[in-house]
Amino acid sequence: MFIFRADASSEIGFGHVMRCLALADAARSAGHETLLMTRATTPHVEAMAARRSIPVRAFGGAPGSPEDAACLGDLAVRGSRVVVDGYVFDEAYLASVRRPGSYVTYVDDLGGARFSCDAVLNHNLYAESCTYEGAPRTQFLLGPRYAIVRDSFLDARARRSRVAPEIATRLLVTTGGGDPTGETAKVLAALHLIDAPSLDVRVVVGPANPRGDEIRASAARDSRHRITVLSEVDDLAGEMRDCDLAIAAAGTTVTELACVGVPALVVTVADNQRAVAPEAARRGLARSLGWHADVTPDAIARALAALARDAGERARMTEAGLRSVDGKGKDRAIAALAALDEADGKDHTLPRGKEEVS
Repeated sequence: MFIFRADASSEIGFGHVMRCLALADAARSAGHETLLMTRATTPHVEAMAARRSIPVRAFGGAPGSPEDAACLGDLAVRGSRVVVDGYVFDEAYLASVRRPGSYVTYVDDLGGARFSCDAVLNHNLYAESCTYEGAPRTQFLLGPRYAIVRDSFLDARARRSRVAPEIATRLLVTTGGGDPTGETAKVLAALHLIDAPSLDVRVVVGPANPRGDEIRASAARDSRHRITVLSEVDDLAGEMRDCDLAIAAAGTTVTELACVGVPALVVTVADNQRAVAPEAARRGLARSLGWHADVTPDAIARALAALARDAGERARMTEAGLRSVDGKGKDRAIAALAALDEADGKDHTLPRGKEEVS
């Protein structure tokens, strides 16, 4: 059995739960039972899990507390793979979760720390350069070779045209489940500054975004572009498939855009994203606009207008994204974690992911 521990809220967003559910999909496809343990489930989390027929166990206490660890540990029967995803789960928590015959994995975004667990999974673009400390037999699954991408994005990848239009007119705006720094409002303000090309804009408002009414009102005031505001989007992959370029927060969405082959402008909105945007730019699959506090509507407008007219650059971004993220990472990760017991008595260090995947 694979047991996943992750939370979601307006403060931390839905990324931790979403990637655990993607891993759960891969585990189920490989024939394993799955369970999601989360604090005070929301209707959105319950609906996402229900669509996958993944049981949910709610925990009402403080995340990362000894009580939390004890509850999770009690679920870990012999042979279980426990996957923990979230920033409140420290080394002591991970050590206390493990039970005889079970294996604990931590999903990390930051790098450079020490983890008392059997495996560390960091699927970010920059992760191959991270230096970790761990037990002598800790496995490290690092880089986009293990990128956690849902199956719907693989389907969008197969269906999306790779021919870049001379002028991009279809724009996707997606800034996370909560958008706590208000990036969507800045993008809408930027659109007011662009007269041409006239854009068909799809704005995704996440389930924890408290500014939905404000965003819809701002969109309705724009006469230059056609702006559609979308709430409770079930098919983000389909939106990516149909757009020419995107503006996004520099989180997990960057990996998904790369897998589908969508050129993007990305804004760093959290500390755990500080290494993502520069690496995406280095690989050539996105342009980084910088730290959110330094990004102005005028800067967004200039970058967007320039990229919309540069078909050659957008084509290069598409190919760079497809090379970097092939969408099979979650299956590789589950296969490696399922084989942990088979590796007993052997060297637990896996080869680090390649710079690019085909």
